[in-house]
Amino acid sequence: MSLEDFNQGTAYFWYYNAINKQDINIDDNVNNFGQGKNNTATMIAEWNKGASGTYGVQHKDDLWGIIQGKTVDDNGNITTDETKNYVSKGWFVPSTEEWATFGDMAFTKMGVMTDNYTNYGLKKGYWTSSVLHGSDMLGANLACFNGYGMSNS
Repeated sequence: MSLEDFNQGTAYFWYYNAINKQDINIDDNVNNFGQGKNNTATMIAEWNKGASGTYGVQHKDDLWGIIQGKTVDDNGNITTDETKNYVSKGWFVPSTEEWATFGDMAFTKMGVMTDNYTNYGLKKGYWTSSVLHGSDMLGANLACFNGYGMSNS
């Protein structure tokens, strides 16, 4: 896992037009360790469908496009820069359990804590490829280093 941001100072949406959708294709029963790559492939396939997919048109700041090296302009046109296609290089968005394992290792082996995580170049939160389904909530999980553990948004 890299501790470097590939686009320093920029925040991305999990999937902007998936907000309030109740039918996210990632089953919350498969958010365990080892599912990040599959979760990433599932969401990329949906994102690439755009308007004909489950969640609608792509947004320029959706992480599923950014990690493929895709740029969405104001008219919805998409261009691809293969040099920025991190997925083709084996990169994927870790699942909740994969982030939890990293967090545990970062604490036990490196001493990363809620009061010093910024010293390691870490931000307060990172998207996971996992979702939380519930009767009263749905959200993408965040791995938080600021004391909130796993959260959802």
